Amino acid sequence: MLGLDEAQFMREDQGDLQTGIEFCDWDRPGDRDIHPFGAFGEPWGGVEFQNHWLRVQQTGGAPLPFQAYSYAVAAARPMLRAA
Repeated sequence: MLGLDEAQFMREDQGDLQTGIEFCDWDRPGDRDIHPFGAFGEPWGGVEFQNHWLRVQQTGGAPLPFQAYSYAVAAARPMLRAA
């Protein structure tokens, strides 16, 4: 929208792309949590994904952890293991 060359901007700014922010030891020592940038899951029948996930949780289902439904978290995990 601004008419910038994104590749040139990233080179000159020495920027990087991020999929989220990792919080380490936030609640307890050893805890790791990623706050992703982007959506979780996909809407079903016009209802946002988190509502379906919560319904399954409330009815005794055993869905995967909420973060398992984020492409951004999935993309970040291999980079975190390598660090």
